[in-house]
Amino acid sequence: MLHVAHDSDSVALGARFDARVKLDRVYDNPFDPAQVQVDAMIVTPSGTVHRLPAFWDRETSRTLIAGREVITASGDGFFHVRYAPLEVGRHELTIVARDATGEEVTGATVFQVTEGDARGFIHVDPSDPMALAYDDGTSYVPVGANVDWSSDSSAGYDLERYLAELGAAGATWTRLWMTHFGEGWTIEWGQSHPSGYYAGLGRYSVEVASRLDRVFEAAEARGIAIQLVLWQHSQFEAENWSSWADNPYNAVNGGPAVDSRAFFESPVAIELSQRRIRYLIGRYAAYRSLLAWEIMNEMDGVKAPFSTVSGWCEARAREIHDADPYRHPVTTSYMVRPYLALPQAYASDAYDITQAHAYGGAFAFGIPKDASVLREMGKPAIFGEFGLDYLGEVELTDPVGVHLAEGSWMALASGFWGGAMSWWWDTYLRPNDLWSTQQGIAAFVRVEDLRGMHEPLPAEVVAEDASGQALDVFGRLGEGGAMMYIRHPEARWEVAASAGVPDVAGGTARVVCPARRPCKVVAYDTSTGQRLGGPALIRGGEAGYADVSLPAFHGSVAMVVRSVEEEPMVREATGGGCATRGGASRRAGRGWFALLVAIAVVVRARRFPRTLAGGCRPSSSTP
Repeated sequence: MLHVAHDSDSVALGARFDARVKLDRVYDNPFDPAQVQVDAMIVTPSGTVHRLPAFWDRETSRTLIAGREVITASGDGFFHVRYAPLEVGRHELTIVARDATGEEVTGATVFQVTEGDARGFIHVDPSDPMALAYDDGTSYVPVGANVDWSSDSSAGYDLERYLAELGAAGATWTRLWMTHFGEGWTIEWGQSHPSGYYAGLGRYSVEVASRLDRVFEAAEARGIAIQLVLWQHSQFEAENWSSWADNPYNAVNGGPAVDSRAFFESPVAIELSQRRIRYLIGRYAAYRSLLAWEIMNEMDGVKAPFSTVSGWCEARAREIHDADPYRHPVTTSYMVRPYLALPQAYASDAYDITQAHAYGGAFAFGIPKDASVLREMGKPAIFGEFGLDYLGEVELTDPVGVHLAEGSWMALASGFWGGAMSWWWDTYLRPNDLWSTQQGIAAFVRVEDLRGMHEPLPAEVVAEDASGQALDVFGRLGEGGAMMYIRHPEARWEVAASAGVPDVAGGTARVVCPARRPCKVVAYDTSTGQRLGGPALIRGGEAGYADVSLPAFHGSVAMVVRSVEEEPMVREATGGGCATRGGASRRAGRGWFALLVAIAVVVRARRFPRTLAGGCRPSSSTP
């Protein structure tokens, strides 16, 4: 017999529908689909059929006792259906349960979905394969930091505090490792784990699983999307921080694998991994705060043949694609930064997002190089781990976090889809209260849509301050316009961390603007993300460039240049932009990529002439 119950017959779009399935039989391991498998089939008003796994669950409660999060499971347990509706209207739910006897039982119910939050899930933008967007078309650009676990005994309470700190800074992204560290963040580990929440292979901790439920709910409330890391290289044999000795898959602990290579080849281990994926999809896929499934953190860090590890990861990625009804993006990651070793695995259609992990190196060289390599994959690129060194020691020489904002702006301007995500959340960001270093870029991407801008800027785009000092320029170009991050050389973290960020009394920049066509230039304070005055109106010269005056800024400034449909009649632009005086209205041309042909024949001059034909006059201080 099978009984289906749910708390309400209706749910709003953007919320989740939950149902409980009770069976009249008891199973030794209800987590094992070979013993019992329960699936939900949901028919939507449009006729789409979603099939998703139900997952075994129990009631849980938590409390804080002497600083420790204590989670208690109670009751006999039930199969849980968790569904995120995508349409308004009447939905039909059918439950199908099968067990090892071959017997199949079914149950059915209906529920209504009412109007609500239609923003939906995050996917690769169908109009721009190198960008991310919500289902309703709203652009999503990840900005944030890693908060991959908490080692504090308060565990989930502490991680929720981290999410509150991230959210207060406007962050929209973090990662979460399914690891055994601290009180436990994975659902499966050995019984010797000090938390007491684990029961060995193939038997999942509903206590820890409920901890992750609360993390996803807290992230959802704050507009933060989580990149969920399913495995990590250090759970296997690895050069540093290996936990293989404690891994329950290790043969010495009764598992099926004599070494790490065997884990990726053993049919028993593979089948257990597939079971685990089924459970994770049933439990977490319905959260809109799930950005992506990351199969493994730094898969090239495992002491096993890389072809074996990467092939295993790709197979798991394909299984997720086949089973996830919401089509969450899938990714993986490398230890070696992209420009040092071409990340060929990302060429596979099993992965929707590329990723970089990079520590140290000269930012101005390494970050654009990494972005350039990943650009060739034609997918959104996330800078998933970022720091001055992989041990977290050099970070301490920059107590005010100059490099954090610098790295994020440089990454965004160089082609990454988002900022550079710091790794050191517990030893550096929180102790120094550095979450606010991401506020400027977070505010910027909320108002500026960078979709369509994925090509590098031509070398002719240069800038200098009022004294003639050359400024560093990083940027991206496309049909949507151009975005630039302009930095004074003495604002780089190596100098500014000790000497302070310099104030710059304006200057001049040469920007891309289609020949004889009007463009609008907007400048932004990189610390706050606020506009620096009003927009400047310019007009492209014959070569497809124009000069614009820079406003005064603190260390660095961000600029966005876009062509406009018609050239307005203006007397003078404000906010540090160059002047454009009256003239007949004219239609803008076809767009930015037509400009690339002209760029190819331009003399690659690095200094400014006193005027540009058809453009704006530079400030009088420019030589």
